Amino acid sequence: MLEIKNISKSFNGVKVLDQVSLTVNNNEIVCLMGKSGAGKTTLANLIARLYDANDGNIFIDGINIKDMPFDVLRKNIALVSQ
Repeated sequence: MLEIKNISKSFNGVKVLDQVSLTVNNNEIVCLMGKSGAGKTTLANLIARLYDANDGNIFIDGINIKDMPFDVLRKNIALVSQ
């Protein structure tokens, strides 16, 4: 299970995500859709830990991704951009 709890991310003082929460259950497929600049890629990059959130936490099966070794996290996540 993927749990995103109260994630916020800013770039150069501009908030891109503000207190976003989401739960994705095992074997569930999720599609992120929205306008350009809505934060879809930012959210995906936060899950893959390409950068860290300013606030909030992301958990995979109850484990905070900040506590996972990068190699374990990256072996289990795939990003497919358009």
